[in-house]
Amino acid sequence: MPDNHQALIIASPNGLDWVGKDGADMAEYFTGLSIGVTLCENRCATVAEVNARLYDLADTGPGMKIIYYSGHGTQSRQDEGWVLWRSVMWDHMLQRALANFNYANQQVILLADCCHGDGVFEIGGNALRGVHRGTGESLTPRMMLAAELGLPDAEPSGETKMVIVEPNAATISLAACKKNQLSTESSSLRNGVFTHYFLRHARNVPDCTYRQLDAAIAISARGYGQDNVTRGRADNLGKPIFSAESPLVVFGDYWA
Repeated sequence: MPDNHQALIIASPNGLDWVGKDGADMAEYFTGLSIGVTLCENRCATVAEVNARLYDLADTGPGMKIIYYSGHGTQSRQDEGWVLWRSVMWDHMLQRALANFNYANQQVILLADCCHGDGVFEIGGNALRGVHRGTGESLTPRMMLAAELGLPDAEPSGETKMVIVEPNAATISLAACKKNQLSTESSSLRNGVFTHYFLRHARNVPDCTYRQLDAAIAISARGYGQDNVTRGRADNLGKPIFSAESPLVVFGDYWA
């Protein structure tokens, strides 16, 4: 099956001035790379809708799967989350949705331009799995969701629990700031600071590595009071985002 590179762009302004443009600019950038784009914005960006789009994204087959969020970030005593339309998508909700991706042939790129951004990704790249308490049998993400909602297709029957397993090799996350920081948007840049410099450096040096991109954004965003954070396996961070010979081969190879 040929690779099917897709991006889900989530733009939830809730009073912010440049979130809509952030989403439009990222969509234009990815479209120019022949990456399919789904835009989820404004009142359409509810927890239910974003969850549905994440499950759809996981079902698109092999290839790079990009999830980008621009909007408010929020923080509770224990969790961080994205402020969607009249609702919050907390980090554990996102992690549960990410468990549906097939990491044997999909690479997941997580991007967040929001306050407390890395808090949502602090266990970013970890897969979650459900385990039947009685038998120890693994449950698929859909079965876990069905069990939580009490639906008939919650199989095998019985209680479930969530278990965090090791970080997955095929995931990289880039966030605008640390979990206890606020991110910034700029009228002079006409974007969120992170989004603006991400696009500037990715366009100017398309074969830069994730580590180089992270450093370039950090230098450019100096003075805005936010420290961007990139997470991923060390050897992957040293590989080009898009290689010159095959522009959309991510990390070089897939992992089983």
